[in-house]
Order: sequence, then C-alpha cells, then structure tokens
Amino acid sequence: MGNSSKVLSEGDANELRTRVATLKEEQTKVALCLCEVLFKVYYGTVSTKDGDVKLWEAWRFESFDHFAESEVEIHHGRALAYVAVWDELYERRAIDPAVLPNSMTKLKQLARVSKKHRGNPKELLRWVSQAKKMTCCELQNAVDAEFGERGRRRNVSFYMKWARAKDLLKAVSTAKEEFGVSTNGEALTQIVDQWALLRKTAAARRLRAV
Repeated sequence: MGNSSKVLSEGDANELRTRVATLKEEQTKVALCLCEVLFKVYYGTVSTKDGDVKLWEAWRFESFDHFAESEVEIHHGRALAYVAVWDELYERRAIDPAVLPNSMTKLKQLARVSKKHRGNPKELLRWVSQAKKMTCCELQNAVDAEFGERGRRRNVSFYMKWARAKDLLKAVSTAKEEFGVSTNGEALTQIVDQWALLRKTAAARRLRAV
C-alpha cells in the first residue's frame, strides 16, 4: 500500500510543490548553520591549563575527522566540505547570501571554485551567476572539467554478480552526493579513505586498551 499512487487535484499538486520548495529552503538554512558551527570547531581553540588547544582535542577526539564521524555522525569528507563552504564563501569572500544559490550541492562546488580563484573575485562571481542557471549535475561537471584532477589516470574494473553490482552503483551514487564529488572514482576513493580511517581508529583504541 505504501507504493500505491494517488491522483491529486491541481490545487493539491501545487500545494505539494510549494511544500517541497519550502522544505528545500529550510534544509539549506539548517545546513548553513551546521557549516558555520563546523567551521568554528575546525579552527577554534579553547584555553586550558596546558595552553590553547583545538576544540576537538579538548573534547577528547583524536582528530576533527573523528569528531565529525562520532559526534556529528556525518562523513568527515562532508564535514570538511561544509567547513570549506563557510570558510570560502562567507568568511574569506563575505559574499551577500542573497546572490548565492539556495543549494548546498552548488555551494560546495562554488567553494571549490573559490579556492582556485582567491586572487580573482570577479571570476568567482561569474561562477556564482552561472551556477544559478545550471542543474547541480551540470555545475559539478563544469567545475570538475575546469579544476578536476589532471595527470595520469587508470581505469579500474572488476567482475561481480549483477545484483551486487546494482547495489554497489546505487551506494556509490549516494556517496557522490554525501561527499560532494562528481565521479564514481572520487566517491570510491572517499569510501576507501573512510574505511582506512575507521580501521586506524579501531587499532588505536585496541592499543590503548592493552
């Protein structure tokens, strides 16, 4: 029954569309608040008897990544992308929020652009203007084409059952959105990095327990 379709009246359909737009705007506002808070945690220090120390260190976390994974319960790559959004677009550039797109995906891409054009504010504003005319995927592809990794690359392939392959591709697609990247290779790299971090953290905990 949960998948059954329901025919809506034109009025109900328009109301639903308005609700989607409202929720999207509210979601972006909340995400930006998280960007600001994570920025302050990443760069902030606290005075202790041992001197000024990083906030996450004072809170007994091994790193900012560990704090993001354990306390905030989001991937450290996503947390760092949020820090970059606030750092690049709101702290360094002080761009009027009214001219920025109402999309975290687009803001994360614009933060990438900002890093590359710190000495050229007009070029960043050109990208901001273009971002409003593009879909999220179009912007990601454009930024990746302009600033993506260059140099030697290698195509990696392997065989697995089709049912598992479909699950894998679906997970990678979700990971691309979570990490704010635009290619399967970048998403897989982030996934492997996360596994390595968790493995390293678990090993450190076992050593402390001995």
